[in-house]
Amino acid sequence: MHLVRPPQGQKRPRPKRVFQIFLVSYLILLLLPAGGMAVLYRQVMETSEKNCAKDASSMIADVCADLEARLAWMDSTASKFLLDSQVTGIAYAEALQYADPRVKIFTTFSKHLNNLIGIYPDSDYGYHFLFQDNELVFHNTGMSQGLAFYFNSSLQYDSMDYDAWYAAVFGGNGKAIFPADDIHLTAGRIRALTYNYPIMRRSAQGNRKAVLQFYIPESKLIPRNFNAQASGFLLSAQGNVLSNFGAQQPLPVDAREILNKTGFIRTRAGLTVYDSVSSGLTMALFFPNAVAFEDAIALRSPLIITFLFIAVAEGLLTWYFSRRNARPIEGIASNIGSMLNTTPKGNEWDYVHQGIMQIKQERTDEKERSRNAEIALLLYRLAHYRVDSQQDILREGDRLGINLRADGYLAAVALLPETSISAAVPEMRALPGSLRVLCSKGSWRQIHFLYLLDDEEQEEAAINHLQAILPLLPQGTRIGVGQPCAAVNDVFLSYHQAVYCLQSEETADGLTRYDRMTPGENSLCFPPEEQQQILNAVRSGSEKSIEEAFDTLLKENTVERHLTALLKHTLIASVEALLVTAAEGIAPQESLSDYLHSIRRSDDFREQLDVLKGEFIKLAKRSQALYSNSDKRMKAEILAYLNQHYSDAGLSVSAMASDFGFSESYFSVLFKELMGETYSACLERMRLNRARELLKTGSMSIEDISSQVGYGNSTSFRRAFKRAEGLSPQQYREQG
Repeated sequence: MHLVRPPQGQKRPRPKRVFQIFLVSYLILLLLPAGGMAVLYRQVMETSEKNCAKDASSMIADVCADLEARLAWMDSTASKFLLDSQVTGIAYAEALQYADPRVKIFTTFSKHLNNLIGIYPDSDYGYHFLFQDNELVFHNTGMSQGLAFYFNSSLQYDSMDYDAWYAAVFGGNGKAIFPADDIHLTAGRIRALTYNYPIMRRSAQGNRKAVLQFYIPESKLIPRNFNAQASGFLLSAQGNVLSNFGAQQPLPVDAREILNKTGFIRTRAGLTVYDSVSSGLTMALFFPNAVAFEDAIALRSPLIITFLFIAVAEGLLTWYFSRRNARPIEGIASNIGSMLNTTPKGNEWDYVHQGIMQIKQERTDEKERSRNAEIALLLYRLAHYRVDSQQDILREGDRLGINLRADGYLAAVALLPETSISAAVPEMRALPGSLRVLCSKGSWRQIHFLYLLDDEEQEEAAINHLQAILPLLPQGTRIGVGQPCAAVNDVFLSYHQAVYCLQSEETADGLTRYDRMTPGENSLCFPPEEQQQILNAVRSGSEKSIEEAFDTLLKENTVERHLTALLKHTLIASVEALLVTAAEGIAPQESLSDYLHSIRRSDDFREQLDVLKGEFIKLAKRSQALYSNSDKRMKAEILAYLNQHYSDAGLSVSAMASDFGFSESYFSVLFKELMGETYSACLERMRLNRARELLKTGSMSIEDISSQVGYGNSTSFRRAFKRAEGLSPQQYREQG
């Protein structure tokens, strides 16, 4: 037996040292599959979260469309009662006695009520018409006598007694949705929301109040394909839960954080997706982890089993090579390198890199889609509502990476033909110069455009851009263009002007500009700005402005246009509706419905307008009488403040509200009520009046005048002056 010695200068590794080396190698190699599986699991979690949020948003959108259609139908139905003479007669009737012969009259009215309301498609909920004073209840074609009898026999809230129900129904003067509750109707027991629409009748006989009450079953709020393990919540504008369906768990997030917002919040318990479904209403869907991350949970066990298999396999290999006193790390590394280097499919490193880049691109695309949705919502707010706080809109634009600050804003609306299934946003070509535009899909077949103008020349550039993209849209598309406005919170006016253009006769090139519209032979003229002018004149008590507005209205619709009898009737109805709006808050409004009914009996169009004008003047006088001494002092203080600070370029409604000790939103409403115009319109008028004086009497440069009257730059001043006078400041000075 011979002993084998190691060569000179070489030592055999000790077994302990070899095991330590391979143990470290084993742990290092184990990190590679662990890290890969962790990344894979995280990606699956994020994908599951996005898919769940996307599906939930689609569910909420379906509920939104159905609920808005129902509420719109209810509002439209309830508005028929404002001027209905039979409703007025019933409102002032005395309470019925037992075996009263007038029961037949009231029963006949029940049928008339049913005809007014009509039938909503696929409707399975009821309605009732409740009178407060004579204690009558009308439903479908029947009638019940006494609200207490009706409450105890036909309807019963499980959580409310009669007094609480009576106070809730007749306590407020605005439309309201009551939370869902178990309700007993004649057709059976349902869980439903109650939608109240109050109707006030004022006369010398006293105020009478009625309520048109609809019932919306909670089942109509449950989205299609809704998982029974999830929970749904319908929240009011104050954050109260109106409806809770599904698993009926409590709302896992603070309601104040999600009101009137869109998005989702991930908590330890699960995923909450929320979106606005109607004016002031928000819907939230909560999905527990077992539902929201079902794919990731299903993948968890296979990943663990795979990892354990790899760990065992690598452990056995490490033990084998350490027993053989070998150092396999270099060999394994070279084998892995050769395996990854060339395979029948190509370079595997390229596949890994492409996969990572694809995941990054998908995340980028998802963020871009979310941003586009928020931009579309922002444009919808600007187009349909007047925004009180300009700073809030600018901050919202900054959050989305959009600079909404500009010297002017121009709105346009594209209406696609009926043959188009849906409105598709065209791909924006390269914009000329520094022109900026926001574009989004609107309701039905509309596409909204908002151009941000930095100088006067960009207005024509925006028109040229619209003409360039018109051929990209389906044949038969029409585009209406409003007039530029100076403030971002006045965009809604430019938008309504654009919509008004679409209601006129078609032009040859498909593009209609509000400032170039010519009167048509058979098209009435009563644009939104004239309506607002009349309302402002009533609230400020300006009889002269009302006279001028009606003179313009009569001239435009009799001299310039030849209206048919139907269009004349439509115009009179529009003016009557405006009269009802103007009368809100101005008491007393005596026999308004009877008086309007008598106007309709006249066949003379001019006489009808003259009588309506007289009614508006009466309202203006009553509005003027409503001003108390404190209101007059407040108005004088506001005028003094503006006269002192109008030349300050940094003056804003928020700063002025702070100096007067009010919030910005309340001060904006108070300012308009006292002054008869908005803050921005009043400030611009005062600045331009001073500018006219300086242009006529002085030799100051245009730049110095713009600075002295409070404009930050001369471009803004020139735009505002030309919009008001129709001339540039230099042309105005030369005319002298």
